[in-house]
Amino acid sequence: MTTFRVLLFAAGLLVASPAAALSFLVFGDMPYGAPWPEGGRYKTDFDFLKTVLAPAVRDDPTVDFVINYGDIGRPEYACSDDWLRGQQTFWRDEIGKPVFYTPGDNDWTDCDRAVVPAPVSELARLDAIRQVMFAASPVSDDGWHYRQQASFPENAIWRRQQVQFATLHVVGTNDGRGQILRDAAATARARVDRRQQAARKWLAEAVTEAKAAGAGALVVAMQADPFRGWGTAPCNTALPEKCDAFVELRAAFVEAAAALGRPMLVVHGDTADYCLDRPFGAGAPAGLWRLNGPGDFRVVDAVRVTVDVDAAVPFQVAGLSTGPLTSAPCP
Repeated sequence: MTTFRVLLFAAGLLVASPAAALSFLVFGDMPYGAPWPEGGRYKTDFDFLKTVLAPAVRDDPTVDFVINYGDIGRPEYACSDDWLRGQQTFWRDEIGKPVFYTPGDNDWTDCDRAVVPAPVSELARLDAIRQVMFAASPVSDDGWHYRQQASFPENAIWRRQQVQFATLHVVGTNDGRGQILRDAAATARARVDRRQQAARKWLAEAVTEAKAAGAGALVVAMQADPFRGWGTAPCNTALPEKCDAFVELRAAFVEAAAALGRPMLVVHGDTADYCLDRPFGAGAPAGLWRLNGPGDFRVVDAVRVTVDVDAAVPFQVAGLSTGPLTSAPCP
């Protein structure tokens, strides 16, 4: 389960005067419905969402919006339109502020599993997610500079107080390349190829827009851990599944950060680690960071990130319950 609250201070941005503080909250990998570990504060993640997360957003005027990075339930119940609409109702009625959502593997690639009461085509569920979750914009004010990518409405861009944001549709199960049980594998993987190309193009567009606006930082959110591919070699026609589906995406993050020339944070969930590091290699810009939020019942917390674009560590992370998170490599 992952919730984290992020506070960004836009000090030193490329604007005439310092911007006001910007707050937003990010969560994902919930609700899964299982109890917390013994000694945990909340009985279930449903309880946490309703009694902690929602009031933290709704009742705090400094929290502008929410990012949900997917896996909005276990596949057993997340693979239905009713569940999707129920999440939207919760976001609207309980959270009460814009929620920017990017899909997770539980939400569609896992919908063909035997654990699902009525297993279905994962591609059909992806089409349903696009129809249900992205039919309307989460914001109506043009001041958000909100846009969606053509043919991939789950990829969005917006900007608040000179901080650029983007969501990328990148999921687990090796970004949808593995465990294709009810669709033609070649068809499904061809759609993966197109989705991956679109995500890299959208990342480059987010950088272009950030530079044009003089943004001081870029925050990118997605579901999958880009360092957990299913192999070491890049995916290709001869090696379509037992491969590393994220090779080109990691390179795109390095290229994007270099082109931006400002701090950049990649936020994701999907794996149990909770850590803040710079894992993109010796040639990556020093301002490129990765936050793997707490999840999978391992750490129950909301996370506050303070962004100071001129500081040596521009992204300071502190859990609301666990306190500051020291920068250290993820396992």
